[in-house]
Amino acid sequence: MIKIWTGACVILLLSTVAVAQSPEEFAQADITIRRLAPSAMPGLSGPVRQALERRGCTIPQLSWNTNPHNAARGAFTAPNGVEWAVLCSRKRISSILVLAESSGAVRASLARRPDVMSLQRSGQNGIVFSREISTAAPDIVRLLRRRESNQGAPVTHDGIRDAFVDKYSTVWYRDGSVWRRIAGSD
Repeated sequence: MIKIWTGACVILLLSTVAVAQSPEEFAQADITIRRLAPSAMPGLSGPVRQALERRGCTIPQLSWNTNPHNAARGAFTAPNGVEWAVLCSRKRISSILVLAESSGAVRASLARRPDVMSLQRSGQNGIVFSREISTAAPDIVRLLRRRESNQGAPVTHDGIRDAFVDKYSTVWYRDGSVWRRIAGSD
């Protein structure tokens, strides 16, 4: 029964992403996603920018938002930490990298998936890139964890919101040494 339910969910997700679009159209849209160099992202520390450049990262952008985004500052691994979560695309596959602001050291790599899986049809706009990350404040993480009854350790720092805009979101939260995936509010 679980396999049938999982299969039905996958088919539903793929059908909402690929309605009336051919695989070739999605492949072309994947190639044309606007991806910024780390140097184009305001506020990144030098060590973080350099670490992203060394890895060959570009930062994919929502199709309709012209302001640089998909890099968020917060305390993602511990209270009072100063880190960046950045959506790093390499060879058209993105991961959320968590980097220490002072050194650029990568603390985590999360939620790796092909950029084409973050495309969706948007009316007259055609096929658009729709993955967005942002900081989830501790009060939001607490609320979401309470809803799931997945208490774990007390929430003491930020999480990372990973959204497929207008579809669903996930919040990534480091609980001790483990990253937990919590269903978002949309």
